[in-house]
Amino acid sequence: MESKADDTEIGLLETKIDYLLEENRRLERENRSLIRRYEAALMSMNRSKAYILTKENMFVSLEEAKVQEITRHKEEAEAANRAKSFFLAFMSHEIRTPLNAIIGFAEILLQRKLPLNIKEDMEKIHSSGTVLMGLINNILDFSKIESASMELAVIDYSVPSMINDILQMNNIRIGKKSISLELEADDTLPTKLCGDELRVKQILNNILSNAIKYTKEGKVILHISWKAEDKNTAVLIFRVEDTGQGIKKEDQEKLFSPYTQFNTRTNQNIEGTGLGLTITKNLVELMDGTISVESEYGKGTVFTVVIKQQIEDSTPCGRKTIENLKHFKLSETKDRRKRIVHKHMGDARILVVDDVAMNLDVVRGLIRPYGLTMDGVQSGPEAIDLIRSGTPHYDLIFMDHMMPGMDGMEASRIIRGMDSAYAKKVPIIALTANVVSGEMNMLMTNGIDDYLAKPIEIHKLNYILEKWVPREKQVKKMSPARDRAEESSAGVLSIPGVDTKKGLFNTGGTAKGYYAILGVFCSEMQENIPRIQDALETRDYQLYTTLVHALKGSARSIGAFKVGGMAADLEDAGRKQNLSRLEDKTGPLITELQELIAQITRSLKVKTPDPAALPAEFHYTPRFDVLKGALINNDYQIVNQELERLNKLPLDKADRELLDAVEKDILLFEYEKAVAHLS
Repeated sequence: MESKADDTEIGLLETKIDYLLEENRRLERENRSLIRRYEAALMSMNRSKAYILTKENMFVSLEEAKVQEITRHKEEAEAANRAKSFFLAFMSHEIRTPLNAIIGFAEILLQRKLPLNIKEDMEKIHSSGTVLMGLINNILDFSKIESASMELAVIDYSVPSMINDILQMNNIRIGKKSISLELEADDTLPTKLCGDELRVKQILNNILSNAIKYTKEGKVILHISWKAEDKNTAVLIFRVEDTGQGIKKEDQEKLFSPYTQFNTRTNQNIEGTGLGLTITKNLVELMDGTISVESEYGKGTVFTVVIKQQIEDSTPCGRKTIENLKHFKLSETKDRRKRIVHKHMGDARILVVDDVAMNLDVVRGLIRPYGLTMDGVQSGPEAIDLIRSGTPHYDLIFMDHMMPGMDGMEASRIIRGMDSAYAKKVPIIALTANVVSGEMNMLMTNGIDDYLAKPIEIHKLNYILEKWVPREKQVKKMSPARDRAEESSAGVLSIPGVDTKKGLFNTGGTAKGYYAILGVFCSEMQENIPRIQDALETRDYQLYTTLVHALKGSARSIGAFKVGGMAADLEDAGRKQNLSRLEDKTGPLITELQELIAQITRSLKVKTPDPAALPAEFHYTPRFDVLKGALINNDYQIVNQELERLNKLPLDKADRELLDAVEKDILLFEYEKAVAHLS
């Protein structure tokens, strides 16, 4: 019994042991599974960490690429901006070149006596050219505004003249449109103010231009009033009213945004960049002013500008001036012939350096009244060679700022770097189209003493010449009364072959003037003798005839009638190309002329007569005869030479008016009329 019980007990124990072993195996399996899962999780975590790190690296790489791209775009934008600035500077220079000539030649013509209708047309050309120059300069303005580099150039200016220029320019803009431009101005406006006149004109021209463009019929009215803020400050109030199409209310908020135009489908024929009002607003704000607009679509618009200007002359413009302005009749402010009394600078010599030949011609024309000598070259190296040589000696150099190859700044530095005291001290004036505040310092560091803005204004040129030409070479014009008070009889002087009394009468009636003209006659005829002989030898009948014609007139003017008669005979032979007659009679003429020169020289007791010894005013017929002969023979090279010579002489009033009339005829290609004037 006991044995059977023991067997049962043992069996149960084996069963339990088997269960425990199986359980242990199960747990081992679970542990292995857990270990595998842990290892898998660990591997997954490692992979995730690697993935995250890779993503982080990719993010860093993307950030670096983005920074690099932004840097590249920035560099490209800066390069494009530099290219834009260079392009604008280059193009504005290129456009200014012909425009400088237009304004310059108009200025030259306006200094002469012109028929009223031609003068009015020239005024319009000059005024339009000046405004156009301002507009070209304004191409650069938006860039200046964006870079906060816009500055004002403050000067004294005439209020009536400014208003006149604005009205004249915008009246031209109207053209054939059926609208009128009217002025309503306070006649108590101060006569002279101080501010940036060009910018004030620009503001008003921009607004008036828009009003005219967007008005098909009716009128545009410029209202000008003012009030005194204090005794030195005027608050100007400009209102531009039009009967045009008006501006929609929703568009008025965007009115001063750049490149903005409205109703482009309706207004597709109206030109413009959309920058005008943007620039206008910035200019007004630069003057601490305000601009506002009121408009009713379909009825019209009113722009109001309020700016402050300093008062220089509080004298009221007056009712008469305002009435003249209303009818575009303010001619008194435009008489350039009466504005400046030119000093005679016949002993002075200047050098003008400009790569454009036309600009040299403009300067040459503007300096004619001063009588000084001008040499012109078209490059910096040419100027350097002339200064290095030391001859001729120049009293003043005008140097163009921008020239191809070597510009004016480099040429000036090289000149200042020369060893000679002359090169270091000769005044150099920069000719530049756009000098702004701060730029003068740059010019001075390059050896520049002063500057003259293009287009050249005659008042500023006069100021520069009087400032820099040596004082001893500037001579004030003598009055006719003083000249006539000198000895008035040449009877004390006896010259064989010369009727001195008639010569004295022909040349103005003063002994001093007559003696000087005799000296000039000898000097010039000594030069012409070999030219006459050469013209005969080369069978240049045209030149020969021109030269003997000049001799005929000059000889008769001084009273040498025998030589004058012989020259007249040979002039006739030259026209007919009668060679045998020319060969027979030229020799005797030369002999007689040489003897005449010798007699005059001995009588005057001078070996080399000096043309600079001419008195301040005199009547000088011989040079006009030379000019007349050149015109008759169509020798325009000599015509130009004689015009230049005559303009250097301090002629009296009658001869100056004659020369002005003849030059006008020549400029208008009316050569027969010029000859008639000279007859």
